[in-house]
Parts: sequence; C-alpha cells; structure tokens
Amino acid sequence: MQSLHRHAASIHVPTDLMTVANVEAGARFYRGTCAACHGAPEQTLNPIGQGILPIAPELLSATRRNNPQMMFWVIKNGVKMTAMPAFGKTQDDQTIWDLTAFLYKGRGISAQDFDKLSASKPNTRP
Repeated sequence: MQSLHRHAASIHVPTDLMTVANVEAGARFYRGTCAACHGAPEQTLNPIGQGILPIAPELLSATRRNNPQMMFWVIKNGVKMTAMPAFGKTQDDQTIWDLTAFLYKGRGISAQDFDKLSASKPNTRP
C-alpha cells in the first residue's frame, strides 16, 4: 500500500473526470472487461473470477474508496503477483480515466443502475 500511495501521488486527476460521458464509457468498459474478475451488482461471479487467487476485490462495493489517483495507477500498471494486468499496455489514458470515473461513481451501484450506465451506446467520443 505504501508503494501504491507513493506512485499515485504524482498523478493529476483531470478536472472533467466525472462527466456523464466518462462515467458511462467507464461502465461499458467495466462490463466488458472487468466484471469477469471483479463482479457486477447482483450477479454471481463467473468461473474466471472464482478461480483467481488472491480473489479480485469487489470494486463496486459500497464500502470501497476507489481513490481516482490510485485506481488510475493500478489500472494502468497492474499489480504484480496477482491476476491484475497492466491495461496501460493496451488502453489509452482516456479509457483508463473513464474506468476510474465509473469506479469512483459506481460504488454501491444497484444492478438496475449498472445496467443503465453500462448499456451499449454508439461511440460518442470525438
């Protein structure tokens, strides 16, 4: 944790992080990429997520803090000796910030709200 705090301290959170477009894009990315390991509201964890050791944290739990700086760093760089990959190798920073926005906003989200936010929509990014 100390290492994570040290690395994340230099990350600057965008001022427009919590826009509706960012949160929705992050929810769609979460549904397609993260839910298999981290779960989704009122859904049974799939066999992939059940087989990971150590088990992946429930990122949408109401008790999570999901600090944007730390979440961005973890998503971008991954966590060694766990199943958490470094998405910075395959995703741009905007996608990672979108996911970060959703993880911060989505703590304690209901299944119905998750379904609405993560519903497929045409790409509205410029």
